[in-house]
Amino acid sequence: RGEAVNFLHDVLLALDRLGFQVGGTLSREDLNLLLPRFHEQLRRLHEDYHQSGRKTIIVVDGLDHIAREQSPQRTLLKDLPAPTSVPEGVYIVLGSQTDELRDLPPQVRTQLREPSRQLVMRHLPRAAVVSAVSAAGLSPEPNRGELERIFDLSGGHPLALAYIINQVRGSPGANLGDLLDAVEPFNDRIDVQYETHWLAIE
Repeated sequence: RGEAVNFLHDVLLALDRLGFQVGGTLSREDLNLLLPRFHEQLRRLHEDYHQSGRKTIIVVDGLDHIAREQSPQRTLLKDLPAPTSVPEGVYIVLGSQTDELRDLPPQVRTQLREPSRQLVMRHLPRAAVVSAVSAAGLSPEPNRGELERIFDLSGGHPLALAYIINQVRGSPGANLGDLLDAVEPFNDRIDVQYETHWLAIE
């Protein structure tokens, strides 16, 4: 996933499907063809913004996983556009658990370190966790005590909460109390949660 050519190919294809096609058949292998095409799509998105007022948001999440878990030949981090080349009406949102991403272009790194450019994900309050669990349509529906346990186990972390909900969904007919007994409490380190899930799969 962290390969620049794969990333650019997928973004170009998604923008093509939205009606911002540039050129003919996409080449997955040639970065020298993909990059100019991407910048041309950004220009067209800018024109669309001026005509329609519609903004385009491109979200690139999980950037910290690239250095930690992958070994791409050319990381997509190196080919993220410089802030000055992202036109008005287009926003690129980068998701990462850290801003220490060594392969980022210097202009991008500088912008990411600006407090006004950062959105810090906060933990969900109890009411939001209860709302998310209710909206998940779990069957049987957790009682008040089980909701409290889900909140405590997730710590209000959205990803940890999603894992718990998916685990309950994936075990129809299982005793909810027993499922919750097997959940590793979230402790501000989502990688511990990952390891617990991998061990369960093994």
